[in-house]
Amino acid sequence: MTGALEDFFTALNSAKDILELHAQLQMAFWAKWAAIASFVGVAVSSAAIGFAFMSLRLARKANTLNREMSEMQNQAYVHATKAQFGQYGNVLLYLKNSGLTPATQFAVSATAKIVRHGTVSASITFRNDDFKIWSALGAGDEIPISILEGDEQTKTYSGLPGGNQVLLISGQITYCTIFNKDHLTQFAFFVDQKYSSSKRFRRPTANLITFHKLGSKAPWPASTNVLLDDNDAEESTA
Repeated sequence: MTGALEDFFTALNSAKDILELHAQLQMAFWAKWAAIASFVGVAVSSAAIGFAFMSLRLARKANTLNREMSEMQNQAYVHATKAQFGQYGNVLLYLKNSGLTPATQFAVSATAKIVRHGTVSASITFRNDDFKIWSALGAGDEIPISILEGDEQTKTYSGLPGGNQVLLISGQITYCTIFNKDHLTQFAFFVDQKYSSSKRFRRPTANLITFHKLGSKAPWPASTNVLLDDNDAEESTA
């Protein structure tokens, strides 16, 4: 009888050990899946945060692009349309704003030189100082401004007989849009008395900078990149 009881209690203890082991295995199993679920949750949350950040960046880029496109469509575009001799030894330069909004201010720097026929385009140069400043130029407006007052080259050329000399005037226009952005446009005109006794200014064949946006710390644009010499192509009229 005593032996039977001992066997019973031994079996009972073994069963308890088995149950405890089973419980531990169950706990380990569910702990494993809980850890996996937690990791998946963290990964999904991280992916959601990353997606939201990327969406925000794309939205900002889209807004910036839309704003820049809107500015480009509506900003001022100032350029020189023609030039002619004034009554006082000066030159009248006609500027036009082809944009949809005014230029809040603009400035012009110009230089004149007498060059040989056939070297016009290669002789184009610009100076980055001595700018004359004017106030607003309205959208669609075209106005004449006086440049090169008292310039010796201009005075000398007006007294020359017809010959091989060509008067070249070139310069730069800087202007500010209503969006408070500065831009640069270059110009060049020449008059050749050998072919034009009326002293009508024409445009040389050259690739000039136009409507170039200037950054606050951007370097000044490089000088013109001549495509053709004026002997190689017919100059367009002013």
